[in-house]
Amino acid sequence: MILNKIEKLFEKKALNRYGLLLLKDNQAAEFIDECEKQGVNILGIDVFQIIGDNIQPLMDLGIDFTNCEHEYSRSDRYNMGRNKINNRDNIYYEIVTEL
Repeated sequence: MILNKIEKLFEKKALNRYGLLLLKDNQAAEFIDECEKQGVNILGIDVFQIIGDNIQPLMDLGIDFTNCEHEYSRSDRYNMGRNKINNRDNIYYEIVTEL
Protein backbone atom coordinates (compact mmCIF):
# COMPACT_ATOMS: atom_id res chain seq x y z
CA MET A 1 0.00 0.00 0.00
CA ILE A 2 1.52 3.31 -1.10
CA LEU A 3 0.61 6.17 1.22
CA ASN A 4 0.67 9.84 0.29
CA LYS A 5 2.12 12.47 2.64
CA ILE A 6 -1.17 13.09 4.48
CA GLU A 7 -2.05 9.41 4.82
CA LYS A 8 1.35 8.90 6.46
CA LEU A 9 0.42 11.50 9.09
CA PHE A 10 -2.76 9.57 9.95
CA GLU A 11 -1.50 6.02 9.52
CA LYS A 12 -1.16 5.35 13.27
CA LYS A 13 -4.60 6.81 14.06
CA ALA A 14 -6.38 4.88 11.31
CA LEU A 15 -7.76 1.39 11.13
CA ASN A 16 -6.06 -0.47 8.29
CA ARG A 17 -8.31 -3.16 6.84
CA TYR A 18 -7.70 -4.89 3.52
CA GLY A 19 -5.44 -2.04 2.38
CA LEU A 20 -7.99 0.67 3.26
CA LEU A 21 -6.99 3.51 5.58
CA LEU A 22 -10.22 3.91 7.59
CA LEU A 23 -10.81 6.91 9.86
CA LYS A 24 -13.41 7.64 12.51
CA ASP A 25 -15.43 10.85 12.15
CA ASN A 26 -13.14 13.25 14.05
CA GLN A 27 -10.03 11.82 12.37
CA ALA A 28 -11.67 12.09 8.94
CA ALA A 29 -12.49 15.76 9.60
CA GLU A 30 -8.87 16.38 10.66
CA PHE A 31 -7.69 14.59 7.51
CA ILE A 32 -9.79 16.92 5.35
CA ASP A 33 -8.45 19.93 7.27
CA GLU A 34 -4.91 18.73 6.57
CA CYS A 35 -5.72 18.27 2.87
CA GLU A 36 -6.97 21.84 2.77
CA LYS A 37 -3.87 23.11 4.59
CA GLN A 38 -1.53 21.32 2.19
CA GLY A 39 -3.59 21.98 -0.96
CA VAL A 40 -4.26 18.30 -1.66
CA ASN A 41 -7.30 17.67 -3.83
CA ILE A 42 -10.06 15.36 -2.51
CA LEU A 43 -11.41 12.96 -5.13
CA GLY A 44 -14.09 11.42 -2.92
CA ILE A 45 -15.14 10.00 0.42
CA ASP A 46 -16.04 6.36 0.87
CA VAL A 47 -18.06 5.30 3.90
CA PHE A 48 -17.93 1.89 5.54
CA GLN A 49 -19.66 0.10 8.37
CA ILE A 50 -17.61 -2.42 10.31
CA ILE A 51 -19.45 -5.43 11.64
CA GLY A 52 -17.14 -7.87 13.38
CA ASP A 53 -14.39 -8.72 10.91
CA ASN A 54 -16.43 -7.56 7.91
CA ILE A 55 -16.46 -4.22 6.13
CA GLN A 56 -19.62 -3.14 4.38
CA PRO A 57 -19.54 -0.15 2.02
CA LEU A 58 -22.34 2.35 2.51
CA MET A 59 -22.51 3.65 -1.05
CA ASP A 60 -25.40 6.05 -0.45
CA LEU A 61 -23.41 7.96 2.19
CA GLY A 62 -20.24 8.54 0.17
CA ILE A 63 -19.41 11.19 -2.39
CA ASP A 64 -17.40 11.02 -5.61
CA PHE A 65 -15.91 14.14 -7.18
CA THR A 66 -14.08 12.44 -10.04
CA ASN A 67 -16.88 12.88 -12.59
CA CYS A 68 -17.64 16.47 -11.63
CA GLU A 69 -14.21 18.05 -11.31
CA HIS A 70 -15.28 21.29 -12.99
CA GLU A 71 -18.51 21.66 -11.02
CA TYR A 72 -16.94 22.08 -7.56
CA SER A 73 -14.01 24.19 -6.46
CA ARG A 74 -11.39 22.68 -4.19
CA SER A 75 -12.87 24.67 -1.30
CA ASP A 76 -16.35 23.29 -2.06
CA ARG A 77 -14.95 19.77 -1.92
CA TYR A 78 -13.45 20.31 1.53
CA ASN A 79 -16.72 21.75 2.84
CA MET A 80 -18.89 19.06 1.26
CA GLY A 81 -16.55 16.41 2.61
CA ARG A 82 -16.84 17.74 6.15
CA ASN A 83 -20.62 17.82 5.80
CA LYS A 84 -20.67 14.12 4.81
CA ILE A 85 -19.00 13.06 8.05
CA ASN A 86 -21.35 12.01 10.84
CA ASN A 87 -20.69 10.75 14.35
CA ARG A 88 -22.01 7.19 14.29
CA ASP A 89 -20.87 3.94 15.85
CA ASN A 90 -19.00 1.50 13.62
CA ILE A 91 -18.84 4.00 10.73
CA TYR A 92 -15.47 4.68 9.13
CA TYR A 93 -14.35 6.92 6.28
CA GLU A 94 -11.76 6.61 3.56
CA ILE A 95 -10.77 9.97 2.13
CA VAL A 96 -9.61 9.48 -1.45
CA THR A 97 -7.05 12.06 -2.56
CA GLU A 98 -4.63 12.76 -5.34
CA LEU A 99 -1.19 11.35 -4.63
